[in-house]
Amino acid sequence: MQTLVRALGCALLLCASTLLHAKDLVVTQLVPLSGPVGGPGSMFSAGAAMYFDHVNSTGGINGQRIRHVLVDDKYDVAASVAGLNTALAGAEPPLALLTFGTASTRAVAAELDKRKLRLPVFPTGTGSASLRQPFDRNLFHVRASYSAEFAKLIDILATTGIRGFAVVYQDDEFGRDCLAAAQAKLAELKQPPAVALKHDRKQQDIAALAPQVAGAGVRAVLLATTPAATASFVRQLRAQTGSLLIASTSDLDPVGLFQEVGIAAKGVVLSQSLPDPTSRKRPMVGDFLRLVERSGAKVQPNAYALEGYVQARVLVEGLRRSNGASPAALMDALESIKGLDLGGYVISFGERSHDGGSFVDTAIIAEEGHVVR
Repeated sequence: MQTLVRALGCALLLCASTLLHAKDLVVTQLVPLSGPVGGPGSMFSAGAAMYFDHVNSTGGINGQRIRHVLVDDKYDVAASVAGLNTALAGAEPPLALLTFGTASTRAVAAELDKRKLRLPVFPTGTGSASLRQPFDRNLFHVRASYSAEFAKLIDILATTGIRGFAVVYQDDEFGRDCLAAAQAKLAELKQPPAVALKHDRKQQDIAALAPQVAGAGVRAVLLATTPAATASFVRQLRAQTGSLLIASTSDLDPVGLFQEVGIAAKGVVLSQSLPDPTSRKRPMVGDFLRLVERSGAKVQPNAYALEGYVQARVLVEGLRRSNGASPAALMDALESIKGLDLGGYVISFGERSHDGGSFVDTAIIAEEGHVVR
C-alpha cells in the first residue's frame, strides 16, 4: 500500500510539473486592427502570428506554446495604455509586448516606467528617434530609424541635383522626428531648410495641403503621413502638377497606394527599412515567403508582414535563450544577441544599445504598385 501511495504521489508531482512546464508563453500585441491604420496593423500582426504558428507547429519553445494575444487599440493612445493595463492585470501577464506606432509605444513605455516594470517591448511600424533617445531598456528595435531613412532619401535625391524640399507631416512624434531628421540632413548638405506643413495625426484627408506645396517653389516633397492621408495628398498634388518628386518612408504600402490613386502613385520614391519582401535573394525572405505560401491567402508578402515576421523571429530567439522564464530573463537573453544573422538581415543588441537593425535601401513605385530597387 505504501508503495502504491508513493507511486501515486510521484505521478501527481510529475503531472503538476508537466502542467507547469506546458504553461503558455504569452505575447500581447497592442495594434490597430481597425481605424485609420487598421490595414497596416492587421498585416503586421499577421506576419508575427504566422511565425508564432510555425514555431508552435514544430514543438514550441521546449514544449511550451506561444499564445499570441491581439488587442485592437484602433490607433488610439488611451486604448493602448488601457490594453496594457488589462494585460498586466490578467491571470497570465505577458512575457513581451508588440506595439504599433510612435505615440502609443511612448505611452506604453511611460506606463511601464511608472510601474518600474522590466518588460521587453517591440515597437512595430515606427523608427522614431524619440523611442531610442533617451535609451529605454524595455524597447527593442529590429529596424533602422526614421532619421536613417529620411537621411538616405535626401542623400539620394540630392545627388540627382534636387534642391528645395518640403516636408508634409502628421503632428505627432513620428512626424516631428521625420521633420527633424530632414532639417538636420539638409543643413549638413548646406541646403535651405524644408518648407514644413503639418496636420492632425488622425486626419485622413490632407488634399488641402497639396496647393500649398505646389506653390512653395520646391522640387521634392517628403511625406510622414498615414496611408489614407498620403493617398489624398498624392492624388491632389498629381492633379495639380506632375513636376514635383514625392518621397515617403518605408511605412507606406506601395500596392495599397496604387490601389487608391492608380497611376498617380507611379514614380513615388520610398525608403526601405527591410529587404524586398517578394525577392528570394536573401534567405530570410525565402523563409518568410515559404510560410506565406503555406498560409494561403491569410498573409500577404509585403513589408508590413515581413516586419512582423522579423520581430517574431527575434522574440522567439530570446524566448529560447531564456527558456521563457520571466520578462527580466527574456530581456537579458535579448541583450545577449550579437550578430544574429536571420538570413541576410543581421540583428545585434547590447546592454546599452537596442538598435537591432540598420538596413536602409530605396525603391521607386512602378506599375501596379510593384517597387523597383
